Amino acid sequence: MTATMPGAPLAPATTEADEGRYWLDREGILGPLLLLPTIVYIFALVGVPLVLAVLFSLSDATVGDPAIDLVGFRNFVDVARDGTFQQALRNTLVFTFVSQAVVLVLANILALTLAADFKGKRLVRFLVLLPWTTPIALGALGWFWMLDSVYSPIDFVLREVGLLGPGTPWGPRRNMYWLGKDDLARLAVLFVHIWRTL
Repeated sequence: MTATMPGAPLAPATTEADEGRYWLDREGILGPLLLLPTIVYIFALVGVPLVLAVLFSLSDATVGDPAIDLVGFRNFVDVARDGTFQQALRNTLVFTFVSQAVVLVLANILALTLAADFKGKRLVRFLVLLPWTTPIALGALGWFWMLDSVYSPIDFVLREVGLLGPGTPWGPRRNMYWLGKDDLARLAVLFVHIWRTL
């Protein structure tokens, strides 16, 4: 009979399953192993469509003929020469720079105004926060009604103050047709965007 010393720890028996658990318990192995499904998912969801978009943009593939025959940058040159694209680019640049400049100036004025104490400050704060709290669909519908070609309250106010109608600076018409003329539609979209962003 063999005697064992009291209090001496018994050596655990190691098996292959224990060795496998040991490797999986190491952070250097377990971390990447747990991230692998996410990396594969993101690559499949973002990487593959991105690569396909680049390939399709450099080829003459169409919906009817999806074969990829590379044509280089010819598609980009054709788009850059297109008059519709040039007009859209001009509209985008004007819209971006004008709206951001106006928002920057008006936001500073509003910030300085709201920093001061005055009677009606809560009402002004409410009116400033109103565009942020209004759902986009309701705001768009409200502006659509306000810019209506027949019943626009904006046109009514312009007529009442003498800026719209016969013998006025904006001509003899009784209505502005905000959404029916190119320049007025751009101005209306710009104004609504500034209202929403401010």
